Amino acid sequence: MILKQFFDELWRRGVVVIATSNRPPEKLYEGGLNRSFFLPFIDRLRRYCVVHRMGDESDSTDYRRVKAGIDHLKSGFAEGHFFVGPEAATRIDGLFLSCMESYDEQQRGLELEIGFGRTVSIERYVSNKIARFTFDELCKAELGSNEYHAIANHFQIVVIENIPQLSLEFPDQARRFITLVDELYEGGCCVACSSEIMPDDLFVVRREGIHVSSTDEETLSRPNSNNILAVDAAQSQGKPLSALASVRELAFAFKRAESRLVELTSFAFWKEKGHTGS
Repeated sequence: MILKQFFDELWRRGVVVIATSNRPPEKLYEGGLNRSFFLPFIDRLRRYCVVHRMGDESDSTDYRRVKAGIDHLKSGFAEGHFFVGPEAATRIDGLFLSCMESYDEQQRGLELEIGFGRTVSIERYVSNKIARFTFDELCKAELGSNEYHAIANHFQIVVIENIPQLSLEFPDQARRFITLVDELYEGGCCVACSSEIMPDDLFVVRREGIHVSSTDEETLSRPNSNNILAVDAAQSQGKPLSALASVRELAFAFKRAESRLVELTSFAFWKEKGHTGS
């Protein structure tokens, strides 16, 4: 595999490799398709690198929530600039209007360049301060990481309205939203959202009778669990392990995106970036 060849060349040249990961070497690409071809890389990784486990492996603390000043054990919350319920639209309108009051010039449609002669159209924005989108505009359209990267690097605040509950029923939308959150996180953007769904319930995986919310991702790694997502249960129900692995990886990605979204919408993060919101 390319990864193995790349690292083999680094080690052959005597390069010192320092890397971080959300998972220990033995769990990399766990359950992935043709993982047997990946295992030699894990052996080399353990041979040439010293593995340091940062913190207790059983520690489930979400440090992004801690940084955001949110109780990491609290579920079913809606804090910061993640607006849920009938007041959500009003709160979003107030936030956007408060930014418009600071600028006198008339805003025209903006075409952000994303390279190779391509652009992405922005209709609702205020200077480079804030841009406002619906979920459908960003995640139902044929957009990808390049468009999201351009948006994240141009605007200080990005508003995403009407976020639905995400599942494998519409996998392209779910994956686009994960990519969008990743780009906003890397770009250091403040984010405001509106949804009918609480953040902890935003991501749900349903596939071939397998169902898990993002908060249950840990269960996927317990072979002896009674949960239907456990390997033994999946096999007994005729579910291929490749499907279970796909669910596991998506649940992990969902959980990470949820955690990042909580931080990006938090009061603490906005204050750190010099914004107060409405």
